[in-house]
Amino acid sequence: MAVLPTFYDPCSRYILEALAACKPVITTKFNGASDFFVNNRHGKVIDNPENVNALAEAIRYFTDTKNIENASQAIIEDNLKENISIGRSARQLIDVFESILQKKGRK
Repeated sequence: MAVLPTFYDPCSRYILEALAACKPVITTKFNGASDFFVNNRHGKVIDNPENVNALAEAIRYFTDTKNIENASQAIIEDNLKENISIGRSARQLIDVFESILQKKGRK
């Protein structure tokens, strides 16, 4: 499990790497990486980083081996590792550039 109760992070590499390693994650809604996984399926998103009770409950939830296994299996089933890879992002960016070139008649 990876835990990052941040007040602000545009997109935490730590959380993305944990997901790529099929580990459940706990972070806050102020972490851009929270957009890459489904709350209560791949991990937990805490609304308020100052809410230590919610954070403790999320951590307690993942102390149960079955909950860790379920989240890890969901990460595998949903192919999150591929969805958050730098290779995929690069391919998407190239596709955008190629689309622009085609519209301009340069390809």
